[in-house]
Amino acid sequence: MTLVAPSTSGTFDYMVSVSKSGCATQSATKLVSVTGCSSQLAVTNKPSFDTFDYQPITSNLNAWPEYDNTVHRGVAIGEKVTLRNSQIEIQVWKNFGGAVAHVSVPYGPNKINQNDWGRGLATTIYRGGRTRQIESQNKDIQTAWAQAWGTTASGGGVGNNPIQIGDTYDNPAVVVQMGYTANMIYTKSVMMNWAVRNDPTDVILEQWVWLDGPAARVKVKMTHNRVMDQTAYEARSNEYPNFIVNAAYKYNAHVGPSGNIEYLTGWNQTPVPNGENWCAMVTDASPAAQGVGLWRPGFYSTSQFRYAPSDHDGEDPNSPYAFLANPAVYSVANQSIIWDWNGTYYNEYAVLVGSAQTIRSWANAQADPRNTLAWKFNSKNGRGWFHYGKAVDTGYPTPDTGIEVTPISGGTFVDIHWPRVAIAASSVSSLYIRYKASSTWPTSNVLKAGRIGQAANEYDGQQAAVNLVCDNTWRTVQIPVSSISGWSGKIQNVQLTTLSVPAGAKLAIQWINTVNADPEP
Repeated sequence: MTLVAPSTSGTFDYMVSVSKSGCATQSATKLVSVTGCSSQLAVTNKPSFDTFDYQPITSNLNAWPEYDNTVHRGVAIGEKVTLRNSQIEIQVWKNFGGAVAHVSVPYGPNKINQNDWGRGLATTIYRGGRTRQIESQNKDIQTAWAQAWGTTASGGGVGNNPIQIGDTYDNPAVVVQMGYTANMIYTKSVMMNWAVRNDPTDVILEQWVWLDGPAARVKVKMTHNRVMDQTAYEARSNEYPNFIVNAAYKYNAHVGPSGNIEYLTGWNQTPVPNGENWCAMVTDASPAAQGVGLWRPGFYSTSQFRYAPSDHDGEDPNSPYAFLANPAVYSVANQSIIWDWNGTYYNEYAVLVGSAQTIRSWANAQADPRNTLAWKFNSKNGRGWFHYGKAVDTGYPTPDTGIEVTPISGGTFVDIHWPRVAIAASSVSSLYIRYKASSTWPTSNVLKAGRIGQAANEYDGQQAAVNLVCDNTWRTVQIPVSSISGWSGKIQNVQLTTLSVPAGAKLAIQWINTVNADPEP
């Protein structure tokens, strides 16, 4: 077998799975160093405001300093590394895909539930297509999560579902590299396909973790190479990240339309709007209630679900073993994202301990470059979490001339969805779009807008006409959004809708802004 590395110098990961009739499939991962190649400029899709240096930590390379003998589902938790200050303790566990597996006050019990390899604090993505990663291998599929890949065209269920921690059969994601300093932990792992037994995906996840007062900050880089399926799938809501805590922390504290802290107590996992970019899972409906919080730029939608609601095991927040119990509360930082087969994606978040009010104060002191209605589409910034209904674009990397959207099938509508935001409507009077439309793109379009607290069907009539000149020439259109009925409070949802778009029609967008200027000239 010959494996070809990219044409640059560096260290690359290869995972090889081999099977023989009558034997279980065996997998191994090897780090291969390649030298003597000239470096090439990489197109990264890293937004211009992200100045973090995404370089691996090579000190203490693969030298895990601790070993935990606590038995979890028949095996020891095993190798780990800890960061601790006077306010928070976090642990990264090798046997859990290198994810942040323990969050607590210093020397306190773990608040993160780890009953199985789908729990924890981790990135979970839904990227469309068949359930199976490598269809030529006849691996077991858990039909409770997904249908077997041969039964429907798309695979059904969760589809292709890479998970940072592991799969539903208790196979952990393999950590292929780890390094740490006194202040930061770096891990590199191969994400697992959740519904399939021992099915490593092509997605390489790199993670950097460090402490900042009461918070642990996390940076994530995901590199895709899905060569067997290069289809452009529509966006799905992703768990970016998921955030599963012990049963005692059953109140999802967040800011609602009122501008005050509100609490989710239901369990149906229906997304609800966030008026601020954080949530906290606390023990009761009180701003002083203690718990664990999650912050992320652009985190303006959350949800929750409770496992085993009739079982009260693990309800004691001081129990050192509540993290092993089945009852848990499943909260999510929702985000709709298009996953390119060859894309590189960046994300960041922070996890905190303290009261809901303390977590809110910390979150509101952080800058949020994602909370904007302005975006430059180019090979650096990429799609910026914009996504489409009934349409696709040219994929990764985004051309410097901008995205180019075309319908999946002719005669249907096309929606272009802005990322969710929480912006005071009074601060924006107009939106400007720099565009180029082919002659077959409809001239009549509408821009819809919804505020925090509204469902999609509640802002259908809140719209402004957008008349485009469709002559394949770059133009700028001004949309007076302040005239839209319902443009008030905090705006969350904005979308451009075009009806009956014929096959082959194209709409290119170079930038959008709240003033008539390129946001990144």
